[in-house]
Amino acid sequence: MPAYRNKQGPNKGKRFQGKGWRDPYGGSLYFQLKRDSFSRCHEVSPRQTMDGLIDDLIRDVQSDYPELYEGLEFAFFLRKHPLERSYERAFNVFDGGETVYVKIVDYEGTEYVKDYTPGGGRWQVKKRGMKPKVEDVVASHGIAEAYRLGLLQ
Repeated sequence: MPAYRNKQGPNKGKRFQGKGWRDPYGGSLYFQLKRDSFSRCHEVSPRQTMDGLIDDLIRDVQSDYPELYEGLEFAFFLRKHPLERSYERAFNVFDGGETVYVKIVDYEGTEYVKDYTPGGGRWQVKKRGMKPKVEDVVASHGIAEAYRLGLLQ
């Protein structure tokens, strides 16, 4: 994990919201929060702890997964390692410009995905390397969802 950068001014990184870039007026850093098929920028303030950051991430993604089953929870991964709650500053963990991935897991760590069967919308265990059938996606969620998933060209 990168050490905390104690640089001054806006030129800590070359690209806006890129690696090492800090907001010159508040010192915030930014990273991408990746969901199933899209990502959004997330801002981290200089004084935020990992505990507070994980609470913010959960609030941010709850609107995208409103019907989460009991026993399932969000897990966040940075560089293939889960983010853990602590009172460590988030600036000690992040360098800015990274991507944090959201996964739905149960208490054993098994990953779940949304089922695309007709009348679906259920959560099921993720099978590696398997895409949903085009007919099932179109029947349950429409043709726009099939295009969004890349099943139709």
